[in-house]
Amino acid sequence: IFILIFMLHLWPRRLLIIRLFKETNKTLKMNPFIIFQPIITSICLMIFLIFWSIVGLYLSTANVFMSKTISTIGVLNFPVRNVPILHFEASEIVYCFRILHFLLLIWILEFIFAAQRMIIAGAVACAYFSRNEPLIKWPILNSTVLLFRYHLGSIAFGSLVIFVFKIPRALFLKCYQRLYRESGRFSKCSQRILGGILGFFVTKLRPLHHNAFTPISVAGVEFCTAAQN
Repeated sequence: IFILIFMLHLWPRRLLIIRLFKETNKTLKMNPFIIFQPIITSICLMIFLIFWSIVGLYLSTANVFMSKTISTIGVLNFPVRNVPILHFEASEIVYCFRILHFLLLIWILEFIFAAQRMIIAGAVACAYFSRNEPLIKWPILNSTVLLFRYHLGSIAFGSLVIFVFKIPRALFLKCYQRLYRESGRFSKCSQRILGGILGFFVTKLRPLHHNAFTPISVAGVEFCTAAQN
């Protein structure tokens, strides 16, 4: 039943789906190694996560040696004494580095996935704009070289912008969903304010999306221009 409903829903767009399958077949014929690109991305992710975990272990144990004095309770013949106690505490700098370490995790993950999208977009564009024979012998390799040669700054800036706007949007959405269940004037007023903020994120900041990396790979423009287009 679900398959039948799905087919009926896609029936008006059957010509577009057929064309997409033809273009996919053409792309895979010209770029057979594009199937292995996610494997390379997974290896890069594993290497980064291992390195990130090692740094996290160092930060979790980077405590400062501290000492303080406590007073004992005088019982029977034991007088009151001041006893020094040695312990380890995390300083404010360590706490800041731990927060930065977590934020860098999200940013670099966005960077790796953005690089994957740009490499695939460049290889697919090479196959799409060629007729019978590929314009370049190794489209995946050429797209990777162009990425490291010209577009690393665009990917870093774009992934940072997407990451910066993703966190407040997620926080506002979580607060909006929690206030939606509450009843009261303050809750309704806060709900309207958060609804306006979320509407701003949806309407004004919609171009700041992962799809902006595709025009960067195809046309070689910067991130802001690609997002506007």
